[in-house]
Amino acid sequence: MKITVDGTIKSNKTRNNYLATSLRGNDVLLNSSNRVLTNDGDEQIFNASLFYTKKFKKKGRTFTANFTEALNQNNTKGFLNTEIAYYNNLGRLDSMQRINQYKTNDITSSVFNSNFTFSEPLTKTVTLTGNYRLVINNSSINRLSYNRTVPNGEYDLIDMTLSNNYKLNQISNQGGAVFNYKKNKTIFNFGTKISDVSFDQTDLFTNQVLKRSFVNYNPQASYQYRFSAQRSFSINYNGNNTQPNIDQIQPVRVNTDPLNITIGNPNLRPSFTNRFSSYYNSYKVLSGQSIYVSGSYSTTSNAIISNTTTDSAGKSIYQFTNLRDRQTANFYLYGGYNQKIKFLDANAGLNINANGNTYYSISNNALNKTQSYTYGVSARFSKYKAYLFNKEGFLYEAEYYVNTYPSLTRGFFITLFLRPKPENRDFIIVRESGEIEGASKKVCRRLGIFQKEDSRKKRFH
Repeated sequence: MKITVDGTIKSNKTRNNYLATSLRGNDVLLNSSNRVLTNDGDEQIFNASLFYTKKFKKKGRTFTANFTEALNQNNTKGFLNTEIAYYNNLGRLDSMQRINQYKTNDITSSVFNSNFTFSEPLTKTVTLTGNYRLVINNSSINRLSYNRTVPNGEYDLIDMTLSNNYKLNQISNQGGAVFNYKKNKTIFNFGTKISDVSFDQTDLFTNQVLKRSFVNYNPQASYQYRFSAQRSFSINYNGNNTQPNIDQIQPVRVNTDPLNITIGNPNLRPSFTNRFSSYYNSYKVLSGQSIYVSGSYSTTSNAIISNTTTDSAGKSIYQFTNLRDRQTANFYLYGGYNQKIKFLDANAGLNINANGNTYYSISNNALNKTQSYTYGVSARFSKYKAYLFNKEGFLYEAEYYVNTYPSLTRGFFITLFLRPKPENRDFIIVRESGEIEGASKKVCRRLGIFQKEDSRKKRFH
């Protein structure tokens, strides 16, 4: 049995000054802002864990239990002072907005996690692993904003449009089973975990309660074949859910940046990601040759994306939402080859890599699709030589190291704006594209002489 406990107490004071200017597409001034944020904060962190394991007489039969508790309390108070100037189409001053508020934020989080695992060998080659997990996540955020009732008076008038006290209680019960087959050079396992997740969301200002529940599936499978101790191949699959957090859910406007206001979405749902990955590696000891190839591809359904609405004055409101009828995607590929050059007593290598992303965002009710790709090639040559000699109890060392690493990285992106037509709500496509390119080359040489004094220690018992 192993028990660990730790805690942290933090205090901080911050002052941030932000100056910003926005221009229209024709370089005419749109708005400018001067914003000052001051905060005094206190934070308390407490973590505890207990781990227990037991092996039974039957070979392969084991039981483990793991408990963790994480408590976090963060309290801040401070002031927001902002002055924003808005300009008309000719770049002349149109109006001014001034904000002077006192703000308090009390954030509390308590996460209890328990996990029980039991392994039972069914045959000499097949093992069944059962799992049960209970997670209780209780969190609350109390955000309050105060205005002055009279100039230079006390901050005694609560701003109800910018204040909210929200509580999120989340309970997850998860059970699962995984079968593992191992024989000779082959390892294969498959299984799934099923979770029942319940959300209890309470707006303590309005006493509104929203209860929701979801059933999540987390399948997994993997196959590995070992040709030898230094050469193997593997392919893997896993699916997992991502739950929305309380910052994304709490339905209150956060105006610490008045030109970029964030508001929560209490109706957010979990997203689900399918991920496939594979790798191959080979190493030859005698020749010093190594080969490594890996790759991954994933798609996310019901992804949590940003929904932005920007008005003619340049003020934006951000809210998270779930992506419907489309999926985000990601891939990467990597390959490496290294070879020892014996007659030069050096090493040389070649690496290639590529990755790409497809993601979405919503801007003023238009769905934007962005695709980005990067790829790179790099070569490496290195040689190391050291000279050592001793004289009268001193050690002298001369070191010579050469490393060349030329590389080339290129990439491009494509953005598709899927905009609804007012007359029939069909979509038209506008395409933007761009390209990025970079290259680097480094050559390092280092020569040094170091003197080390020989010292002796005596110990008395």
